[in-house]
Amino acid sequence: MHVGKIHTYGNITYHKEVITYFYKVKPINSLFASETQKDTLLEKFKDLILDVNMPGFFFVKPKEVNRKKILQTYAETFKENGDPEFLDLAKDYIKSIQEILSESIKYRYEIFFCFTDGRSEMKRRKKISVFPVSNDALGKDELSLYQIAEEEIFKKMSKHIDTTKVNEEIEIEKLMNYLAVPTEKSIDDYWVTEHSSMLEYEIVPTKGNENQKLYTTTLVASKFNRLAVNDVADDVINGLQLGAYPTDVMVKFDLVHTKQFIKNMTAKNESIKKAQKRYISLTDRKDKEAIKGTILSKSAMELDESIEQSKVRWQLYFRIRSNDEKMLEKRRESLRSKFKSSRIELSVEIGKQITLANNLFPYRNEFKRYIQSTDIAYLARYNFLGGIYIGEEDTGIIETFTRPGDLPVLYDTRKILEGKAKTNAPTTVYCGETGGGKTQMCDHKVFVGVIFYARRSLTIDPKGDRIKKIEMLGDKASHLIIGAEDNPDGMLDAFLMNSDNSRKALAEAKANIDALVTAHDRKGNVVIPYHNINSAFDDMAKDVETGKQKQMTFTSLLEHLKAYDEDVANLVLSTRRDPIARLFFANQDTKIDKAFNLNKRYNLVTFAEVPLYDMNGNVMKFNPNHQRQAIFAICMSKVTGIINSFARSYPDEDKEVTFDEYKVWKSVPGGENVVINTVMTARSLRCFVNVISQQFSDINSEILNNTGQIYVGSLKSQKEIEYVLEEMKLENHNIVRNALIDRTQIEGADESKKYVFLFQDYNNRKSLAKLIMPRTFKEAFKTLKDRNDTNTHKNESEATEHDVLSPNEDKSIWAQ
Repeated sequence: MHVGKIHTYGNITYHKEVITYFYKVKPINSLFASETQKDTLLEKFKDLILDVNMPGFFFVKPKEVNRKKILQTYAETFKENGDPEFLDLAKDYIKSIQEILSESIKYRYEIFFCFTDGRSEMKRRKKISVFPVSNDALGKDELSLYQIAEEEIFKKMSKHIDTTKVNEEIEIEKLMNYLAVPTEKSIDDYWVTEHSSMLEYEIVPTKGNENQKLYTTTLVASKFNRLAVNDVADDVINGLQLGAYPTDVMVKFDLVHTKQFIKNMTAKNESIKKAQKRYISLTDRKDKEAIKGTILSKSAMELDESIEQSKVRWQLYFRIRSNDEKMLEKRRESLRSKFKSSRIELSVEIGKQITLANNLFPYRNEFKRYIQSTDIAYLARYNFLGGIYIGEEDTGIIETFTRPGDLPVLYDTRKILEGKAKTNAPTTVYCGETGGGKTQMCDHKVFVGVIFYARRSLTIDPKGDRIKKIEMLGDKASHLIIGAEDNPDGMLDAFLMNSDNSRKALAEAKANIDALVTAHDRKGNVVIPYHNINSAFDDMAKDVETGKQKQMTFTSLLEHLKAYDEDVANLVLSTRRDPIARLFFANQDTKIDKAFNLNKRYNLVTFAEVPLYDMNGNVMKFNPNHQRQAIFAICMSKVTGIINSFARSYPDEDKEVTFDEYKVWKSVPGGENVVINTVMTARSLRCFVNVISQQFSDINSEILNNTGQIYVGSLKSQKEIEYVLEEMKLENHNIVRNALIDRTQIEGADESKKYVFLFQDYNNRKSLAKLIMPRTFKEAFKTLKDRNDTNTHKNESEATEHDVLSPNEDKSIWAQ
């Protein structure tokens, strides 16, 4: 196979009488998409081919993930935003990511769409001959003709899909070279030996003295068996992008016109000739090529209903490669087996591998094996325009990894806050059973934000199981344990927490009195004297104004209330003996600043006691008559002040608030509203929000409607799994259904089958995601089982070719 001389003009190439127009397509949806979205996709694909009405070539090309660029992005992000006190942690984290990425070669996939004008089957139908007979460069007038046609093609493509022109000569040259020799390495020369079922390449690399071997096999889709209506056939093709080895997917198509079409085109040609005569009679210009260009441009812009009489013939190829002959055979049989399960027969075409290889170039048509079906909508059911396009293509840092394949998913937080994402809500929801990894997945993202973006973070965790994470950060973090013995009395006093708004403080104080009295007086015999509370407040305000006392406090309000209703005042004051309730009663010397030191990069608020849990750790139904629960509910309401203060501090900085144990927030009066209000105001305050819950169905719709990303892990309830699938419009995806079945106990310590999530990114694309914890965090995130350090993918992906970045590469990251 030899590319030969190709003349390139922007995104147009000319090679031996064939013009090719090159475009790059942005995938329309993800591997796991809703049926409605897929139906729309099919229509786009079908309409595009028939609208352009020209033979073409469709190529899903693997592209090795640029590991060095990812690592550089981390370093550059830290240099731009990071706090110097986290430098050592940042360096160690980058090395940890390097270790993960070096376990195997990772691939993303690009989609190229080409239309060819001049392939033999097209030339036979052309009435006007505009094709040169040599491989010389195109003349100016000839080029102008094709440029006009290209503009019309681009307009039609842009109507249907998100596409750009491949305008770089180097990119087209790389694409042609890859079709000839499927390697991204730079090579000086190569030669090929044909075997019965494979090709053997001897490659001379540009760098290095030793020649290298490469083996390839091209498989042909020879038969498509009709599928049931609910079958999801495209999973197998797009699933190739999740494999541990790269697969080239290539589709060639040409249009077969019916007798009606030929009749219509004959009439069309006559109208063109008449228009040409009129043009010549009305002008002195005799430039025939210019005349052709004008007529062609005009006719191309007109709607030609005759194309509806066209059929499309398809050729579908899959090329795999390996630098080991036995490994290639293993991959070939694995690929055939996968497709057979989706009722697609793949043929090895014994003795025709050279012919197949030559046929893969878009301007050649040497192999005649068409797919049995000629129904374009049926073939398009195999979602070529989809793929696993999750996160960003080549910007940002790692959000998570795909499952399988361990492909890094990149995200760019700036796009969310700047309104450049499809879903510009900065809230992420994490759901799943205990032990499924949802907290680790969330905290990993939080810690990366703290380290590399110097983002201030506040986590509210009622249960308080992040002690090791606080120990890892040391004095770089603060930890407030509400109800701990060393907390000063009055740290949650309504008047101290709202010192700038006495009326708001009074309203909170009344609510506290109401809750404490209700919890103590379960029969409801005590009448709360709200008018007397107002009088007591006025008396307290006068004492502060005249200097009789330093500050307003809840304790002082109750002392003044004794003059109006001593029984109620004493009843409430008696609760000071409770370890939690004492936090509401400040004295004149209490300084709230000593209790709330939440000005670190990472701030954690937990509770010394959570009386809402039963002996088994399950959240109980809230009982307002239960004194301890009533007191705890008041504490939770006080956290609102902490969150509001944090979110409104540092207005020019990005912040992050995490609500763990959502069911606890939902259980106490007003708790869920705290979460909802934070979510609703997050973007305006430059605040990212994380909500962690065991059940997806528990999450309030107001939160979900303002959520940008979703992680759903293992679930024990089949009913809950079906609820998730219905909400995310994935009812027909058994792969997802099986992935959500709880494996935290069944699979034991086998991490390869644990910590898997259904992930929806902020562009509304979905995939299965895998939690791979970097070595830097392993000890602090100790509830996560240690990863198996063996390179499980190396045999499959031959990672030894690019195993680890060199020390010089590592240093250069920080030198820039």
